[in-house]
Amino acid sequence: MESDDAVETEILPQALPVSKIPENFNINYAPVTGEEYLSRVRLEASKSKVVVASIDTKKFEKNRTSQFFQSDFEGERRPEFKANREWQLEKCAEFSHLRDRVRKERTQFIKKYSINETKSTLKSLKSKREWYAFCHGKKSNNEEQQIKEPFLTILYSMDQNSVVKLFDYHVEWLKAYGYSPNKFKWMFSLMCFLEKPLIPETHSSLRDLARECIIIRSQLNDLNDEKLTELNFFIAIIGRYFEQRDLADEESC
Repeated sequence: MESDDAVETEILPQALPVSKIPENFNINYAPVTGEEYLSRVRLEASKSKVVVASIDTKKFEKNRTSQFFQSDFEGERRPEFKANREWQLEKCAEFSHLRDRVRKERTQFIKKYSINETKSTLKSLKSKREWYAFCHGKKSNNEEQQIKEPFLTILYSMDQNSVVKLFDYHVEWLKAYGYSPNKFKWMFSLMCFLEKPLIPETHSSLRDLARECIIIRSQLNDLNDEKLTELNFFIAIIGRYFEQRDLADEESC
């Protein structure tokens, strides 16, 4: 029987890795892991030209419904830093497929791998500080605690209240401490586990996340910055999949 560490390493890849794209990566196959998914996003982004549509959105105002509202947030003004509409819709479709797969495979995964120990560990985390140390490490005795990746053994051990709470925490931490690859891995993974319909507080956190991504993107000066694809991904998913349309890139709406 394989150890839990072996399962984590071989079966459960990082949900949002930042490693280089493998030389043998085949873009013609649908991604089945988080690593393959991000590799495909980055590879496509590097090969695609940014296409910006000039659309007069005023003619759609009369069709605005109660779930959409005008934002007073000033977004990105540089069209070359935004993803085109086709790219956004494709990523939303892939994200939707990934959420469906996570939901369908939950029972089978729990039967195959023991998560009782992980559940006990998570139940012991009482404060926001403890959750941060669990996910992102902490300094103790001049040593850095190893950060944890959002493996499925952790995510499947969480109930929906814990998923929502930890997602809210991560948005707060992003605003307070800034960008880090591990925060984005956790937020991406937790978004895959958010159940619809969302509660108002989660909608608010999603909007805060999109705003923060737009702010970080506005501070980038290099189109080849590796953060750009990740930021555009979150903005697209929140604006389109989670229907926060006023925060989506306007030129692509």
